[in-house]
Amino acid sequence: MIQQLIARVTLLAKFGRPERTVAGDLGFGLSVLVTVAFLVLGTVNFFYSYNRDLQNLDGKAGELIQSATEVLASPVWNIDDREIQRIIGVFLQSDIITAAKLLDERGQVMLERWKSHETPRITLTRPVERNGAVIGQLTLLFTDAAIRDKQAGTIAFLGIALALAITAVNLGTRRLMQRYLRDPLDRLIRGLDVIAGGDYRFQLPDATQEEVHRINKSVNSMARELSARETALQDNRQRLEILNSAIMEIFSGHDTQSLIDQALRSTMRLTNAQSAAFVPADDPAETPHPRLLANGHMIDLQPALALTAIEQNFSELPKSCVHRFPLKSRHRHVGDFLLGFDAPLEPQVHALMKSLTSLATVALIRQSFIRESAFMTAELKVAESVQRATLPGQKLSRLRADVGFHYEPVLRVGGDWTNIIEHTDEKALYVLMGDVTGHGIAQSMITAAVSGALESLQGLMAMGGANTGQKPSDILQLISRIVDKVGGDSNMQMTCVAVKLDFRNHTVTVANAGHQFPILLEPAKSNRLKVRALTGGLLPILGMNLTFSGRRPMPAKDAVFPFPAGSRLVLFTDGLVDARSSAGKTFHRQFIRQISKIEPEINSATITSEIISAFRKHTRGGSVKDDVCLLVLGSTASADTTEPTDQADPA
Repeated sequence: MIQQLIARVTLLAKFGRPERTVAGDLGFGLSVLVTVAFLVLGTVNFFYSYNRDLQNLDGKAGELIQSATEVLASPVWNIDDREIQRIIGVFLQSDIITAAKLLDERGQVMLERWKSHETPRITLTRPVERNGAVIGQLTLLFTDAAIRDKQAGTIAFLGIALALAITAVNLGTRRLMQRYLRDPLDRLIRGLDVIAGGDYRFQLPDATQEEVHRINKSVNSMARELSARETALQDNRQRLEILNSAIMEIFSGHDTQSLIDQALRSTMRLTNAQSAAFVPADDPAETPHPRLLANGHMIDLQPALALTAIEQNFSELPKSCVHRFPLKSRHRHVGDFLLGFDAPLEPQVHALMKSLTSLATVALIRQSFIRESAFMTAELKVAESVQRATLPGQKLSRLRADVGFHYEPVLRVGGDWTNIIEHTDEKALYVLMGDVTGHGIAQSMITAAVSGALESLQGLMAMGGANTGQKPSDILQLISRIVDKVGGDSNMQMTCVAVKLDFRNHTVTVANAGHQFPILLEPAKSNRLKVRALTGGLLPILGMNLTFSGRRPMPAKDAVFPFPAGSRLVLFTDGLVDARSSAGKTFHRQFIRQISKIEPEINSATITSEIISAFRKHTRGGSVKDDVCLLVLGSTASADTTEPTDQADPA
């Protein structure tokens, strides 16, 4: 057992994991089983015999001390030291007595002898009596050394027997497994190697063992099945190669007519048809021309007589040998492929022809998508350029505000927009942000219309229209009419927030039509910016309330908040805070924590960059399904030093 374990450890150290065999595993398992059985039986036998010997030791010790006191009675009475020495010496010759001590009636030591200094197992003391009177006291010390020696011999014998049993089990198991299992399995493995090499005609011989015989029969059956499948694969390989070539030829056609011609030629090679033709649909203006392929050559047909020539060509064949396969595009029936054979069509060829027709259909749809995609790409490029031209950049409003801006549509064009308008007297700055429902070309049309109207409004302000659009709610009313006008019956809606920054009076005026609340970052005593949501000035979402759209008057709502020097105003769309991480958590809490850590001396562009960096880290591996728009504004040093006036803001 120990040698086998050492051998396994040596193999592991040299080669990693040793090669395992059924014979080896069975021999090892039987060795472990025999070892465990011997250990259990040996342990039980050891404790049983040891306890039995201890009980015998107790009985024999009592007998010896009783006999010794009786023998010593006369010498002790006569105080015969010589006889006492002789008697004690005789008893010390016993292998279980290690020492003896004799006292007289006064407790004086008459004799004390030690045979060895082993720790005694039992100590017995008995009185020495004569005629009923106590004349002395004898003490004997007994040892279990003999018992331990006996048990050690027993353990050694069991160890030798165990080693012999393990050796016999290993040798016997290996011999039997070699003869009745390993040799049949080796023959099976060699046969499987031959079959795996491609010789499916090889058959394994019958085996004497029933289990191995069943395995051989299963392997032989598998080999015959593989041989049949290999033959079928070889028969179909040529047809598949032709079909693959047909796919390349059909999809290489640059227009519908060339695609039809390539499909006809591929059909002739694939099916070995006698004749092949294409009959267009009823509307010749919308379909390719009729085509006829016979004897491997494309026949020129006069347009007026083409259908008649095709009908005459196929009229000579039996109806059961003429097959029709429709060709369709996305929205219409293009025509039919006609195939004529001199014999009934095989099911495999019929299935291949249906696949070829499906490929031609896919190729037609692909051509249509390519044309439409090219048109849509050009249109999207123009829409993207127009929309990005309407968005503010960091260079805007440098004289009055410190601006940081980020815009990221989920598609090439989106529904988020932002605009900044400066008043002619340079005392106020109007900031607007909106989010049209959805994202795409329709949404970009509304954002373009709104941006155009706001550009017109800024032009009016530049020409001195002091009373034009000074209240944020007035601007939202103008945008609401634009949404109703451009959106029509589409039920398209828009959230929008309009903010007026008055650098002279250090105030911010807000009108909010269902948009995300602007966030004001005010300087605090702890050298931090205090986060405050501007929740006032609430109005209905644009495009869903007829009263606010201007068809019926509605009192305007504006909320005024202080805007101390060093403050920052943060505007954003829901695409920023609703974006989710890989764990499904939105960016909203992370966004609040990020702006709470902003230091007052950082400019707006840096604040924007830090927020977007945190946004990228949060959404890595997650999902961003809406447009993202972020605008951070703060007053510049020149604006902060502007002296306030006592005149109230008209808004």
